[in-house]
Amino acid sequence: MSSKDLSLILELVKGTDRIYVKDWKGESGSLKLRDTEIETWFERDRAWVALCDKKTGNYLIEWWDESVEEAVEDGFLDPSDWHGSAFEYWMHLNKN
Repeated sequence: MSSKDLSLILELVKGTDRIYVKDWKGESGSLKLRDTEIETWFERDRAWVALCDKKTGNYLIEWWDESVEEAVEDGFLDPSDWHGSAFEYWMHLNKN
């Protein structure tokens, strides 16, 4: 993970707006989009977007509240393709 990515993550963790990223410990490149699923929840002023490993049920990356809006504005998440964009961003963060 680059220092720029880490800085962005640390910025997003402030307050109630949070993003969680979990490293995936598997063979490099063996996790594919089809091995994941996206979960979303929106209610009034609350928002949650999470990429989940289908096999284990573990969340790989989650965005909460304002961090969802910021990730969309910054181009990391695409509301027309939550799954694909979340997976692409998670893969980018986990490049060695």
